[in-house]
Amino acid sequence: MYTVQGAGLVGIVMACELFPAIYRTFAGTALELFWAAAWMFLALLAYLIRDWRHLQLAITLPGVLTLPLIWYIPASVVVITKQTRLQSYTSWSWSYTKARFPLPELTARVNSPS
Repeated sequence: MYTVQGAGLVGIVMACELFPAIYRTFAGTALELFWAAAWMFLALLAYLIRDWRHLQLAITLPGVLTLPLIWYIPASVVVITKQTRLQSYTSWSWSYTKARFPLPELTARVNSPS
């Protein structure tokens, strides 16, 4: 029970991070609408699959099959964007520093392969 709630919370946070601040309410609401639609689909599935064991298998199998995706999905769009900005800022600041304050021994030591 707590695992599902934790996964839902992580999903809401990641969905809200994808949008600017003025659209985050809409993103969270849209995600909850999909959650409600999933509950309605579960009711339909329970009506069609009468045996509870087969119903449990039909509910659990898609989640188990998507578990290996954890190793392929990157952390978060916001985190990746910030890392990219940090790398571009670091390269810019290093080139600016080398141009303003030439230190041949430091530059040679940093640029040489170790």
